[in-house]
Amino acid sequence: MIIDLVDTTTYSIEDALTAARHRMGGPAVGKVLTLVIVTTEADQYDAVRASAEASREHPSRIIAVIPRGSDEVTRMDAEIHVAEAGPGEIVLLRLYGLLVRHAESVVSPLLVPDAPVVTWWPGFAPERPGVSCELSFSRGPGITIVRLPTAFGSIAVARPDGRVATLSRPGEPDRQVALHRRHEAELIAEELRRLEPDDVYREALQRWPQSVVVRGPLSMI
Repeated sequence: MIIDLVDTTTYSIEDALTAARHRMGGPAVGKVLTLVIVTTEADQYDAVRASAEASREHPSRIIAVIPRGSDEVTRMDAEIHVAEAGPGEIVLLRLYGLLVRHAESVVSPLLVPDAPVVTWWPGFAPERPGVSCELSFSRGPGITIVRLPTAFGSIAVARPDGRVATLSRPGEPDRQVALHRRHEAELIAEELRRLEPDDVYREALQRWPQSVVVRGPLSMI
């Protein structure tokens, strides 16, 4: 079922979701999280499709935030997809005018209560990631090299072809590692299995003051 709402509000969207479930004869289905996708109109189709596939393993409400233009009249259009079978709910929010700068104000009321919130940037993430790093861009595919500088030299994982990586460590011979790129749906599903803090990963990153990542147009490991 697809519901289009033009120049709408979050209250109307929530009412439409509830009404759709009732019309289909299905009770409210438990969801384990809310997945927020911040994307563009050009990228939203692939991102939403991959997220919908991942939601088969992790029932979720998917909210795609699509900024359209900050110089237009302030309004919000919504496109709601409710699956006839399964717990999936997809809400596409197209924002115009001042709402482009205040997307959190329309996303917050639509979050699944008492459930984790995961945000995904399919294209370019914010300029300040979870760790200080220097970014540069290559032709890809995806991430082509990650380099961790240390006092004894750099540790690097280089994968220019998207299939086989070379692990380089100071004082050690290079090692070939099979590291094939996977589809977005597989990556999202795996990430959603691990929503708790990764203490080991955090401690490892904190050992280096700065990391270097070289990536292509789509940062998909």
